[in-house]
Amino acid sequence: MSIKIQESDHGTEFIPRDSMVITDPSVINQFQHSVKLIILENLYAEAKTIMQLHKDTKYNPGTIKRHLKDLEEAGLITLARKEMSEKRIIMKFYRVTAREFIIQYRWP
Repeated sequence: MSIKIQESDHGTEFIPRDSMVITDPSVINQFQHSVKLIILENLYAEAKTIMQLHKDTKYNPGTIKRHLKDLEEAGLITLARKEMSEKRIIMKFYRVTAREFIIQYRWP
């Protein structure tokens, strides 16, 4: 799998692929959690930090961090870029890995 990147005002940034077919039941499970769906929706248009997601969703940053970890392990999001804040804090921006997720589930 190749990772697409493009130059932006923020440097090099991850670009989601067009679509991703999901067949693994453990990954499909990620779509059944309402908070994770809200996070995915927020990361669709642009990459965001935990604090930006907190501002947009009003969820606790610790809760967001836990869900981001699950979504990243499932391959649904990725670290899009890192930036240094004015206060010298590294900010991590996350983004969905695909513009469209296609769920295929086959029962025996």
